[in-house]
Amino acid sequence: MADTQIAIRRRIRSVNNTLQITRAMELVATSKLQRQKNRMLKGKVYADTLREMIGKALSSLDAMPEKPVSPYLEKRDFDRPLVIVIGSDEGMCGAFNSNLEKFVLANVRPEDRLVLCGDKVIRAAERNKLQAYTVYHDFSHADETLIRHIGEEALKMFREHEISEIRVIYVEYINAASFEPTMTCLLPIERDHFSQEEPPEILFEPDAEGIVNELIPMYVRNVFYSLVLRSKTSEYASRRLAMETASDNAVELKEELTLSYNKARQAAITQEITEISVSGMSRE
Repeated sequence: MADTQIAIRRRIRSVNNTLQITRAMELVATSKLQRQKNRMLKGKVYADTLREMIGKALSSLDAMPEKPVSPYLEKRDFDRPLVIVIGSDEGMCGAFNSNLEKFVLANVRPEDRLVLCGDKVIRAAERNKLQAYTVYHDFSHADETLIRHIGEEALKMFREHEISEIRVIYVEYINAASFEPTMTCLLPIERDHFSQEEPPEILFEPDAEGIVNELIPMYVRNVFYSLVLRSKTSEYASRRLAMETASDNAVELKEELTLSYNKARQAAITQEITEISVSGMSRE
């Protein structure tokens, strides 16, 4: 009986130590999540402004007698997309990595050109025999310069007709408890994604076509940067939720172990009292 109590006490101490770790990680993830959300929202304002400007320029192009064709609006006659996957370098974030891996396997073909960002998604591709075109390790510490570089390289490949599309797979942040893997197409530009209002009475210099060809690369780079921020926000939110669940489970397990310890202790006391009583009766 004493051995049982000692074992339970050890488990309680172990659970307490785990609880301290999970609560600390939850606090860190909550702090990072809030900062990341602020960055994500600021980036969204800029992207919405660019989208509005491109929509007005496209409306002006449509109103012209001979519609000029922008290379960023052309549908290619071959099927060779570039797929950029935004993943994570770290674990302990619930089903974030496993759900992203399942989504990639369901939406990527072996012949697609893959750009993998993050150690977890790189290892997942290796496990599933997917050949990567380019990989970026330690993506959690990627700065704005690297992210812009990835976007510019993708634009260059599209301009030189090496690829037919630019797609991005990332984890969309919906709210603090909901996030899901998503794939979006950055190029070629889909006109339906932009508001097609009446042609605005705006004078474009040098012309609407030139403005469109300047704005679309800027828009693509900005949207890609925004998707990286969304995916990173989802990662922190998933980690915070996972650590909160782990803390709750640790508290519940601690309560169960404490109850078991009290029962074992009470049983030991009862047994000792019974043995003393029996011993006294035998002496009489």
